[in-house]
Amino acid sequence: EPIFSLTVPAKLQTYISAKKPILGIINGESSEIIKKNNLGLCAPPDDIESIVTLFKECVDMSEQNRKEFIKNNNYLLNEVFNKKVIIAGLSDIVNEKN
Repeated sequence: EPIFSLTVPAKLQTYISAKKPILGIINGESSEIIKKNNLGLCAPPDDIESIVTLFKECVDMSEQNRKEFIKNNNYLLNEVFNKKVIIAGLSDIVNEKN
């Protein structure tokens, strides 16, 4: 259903609102959102080598990359997860059904 595309796992919303690059040791929808929107770095929780590599990448991350992740987080907060935008999207879905 289109309405579910307007939701994001609650913990991820909290991480995005911190306005920092996200270091995710996670699978599933949250990982896809982080990767698709270039919000930070991810590794699967069952792959120790990937997690080690992830931490090394995080430590060695350039300031430019950090700023890009933060810019993308801010964009999502202001343009996608904005309360007015969400309400307008829900209203559009409800009006289409009527």
